[in-house]
Amino acid sequence: MVLKPEFLIEDTGPNNSVSSSSASLPGVLPKSLSLKVISGLHLPKSDNAAPTEVISPVVSVEIHGMPSDRAKSETKQISQNGFHPVFNDNFRFTVSNPEMAFLRFAVLDMGKTERLVGQHTLPFHAIRSGFRTVHLLSPTGHTLAGTCLFVHVTINTLSPWSK
Repeated sequence: MVLKPEFLIEDTGPNNSVSSSSASLPGVLPKSLSLKVISGLHLPKSDNAAPTEVISPVVSVEIHGMPSDRAKSETKQISQNGFHPVFNDNFRFTVSNPEMAFLRFAVLDMGKTERLVGQHTLPFHAIRSGFRTVHLLSPTGHTLAGTCLFVHVTINTLSPWSK
């Protein structure tokens, strides 16, 4: 459950409306997210993969929320290595409405066809700076034991005067 943000609760008069495409909202400070996807561990094959098949993973990092915040980036593909792929890819996102944003990690197998093998979605306010282990869930939402991504996160509040 995600609570309604404070700016949606306050009544500022009859013209109180929030534009879904608004880049900034009153009283909400934007945040900068710097993310480094370092590596993965024990990334599984998809259910319909051949027994001898080895995945070639790509990590998709997505921001979901207000239209002005939506973004997506992908790591480079690591060919034939699902056991311990090392990505070392850096991403930077600016999130203007962090109270309504979610960060999603999706691991895709880019072999013969693109297949989702694991994913995890976090509310932006639950993310902390530092080295983090992101445990992955199956496409149906079940826990994938021992499967994770190793990432480094840095979150900074942007001043209202910076661009």
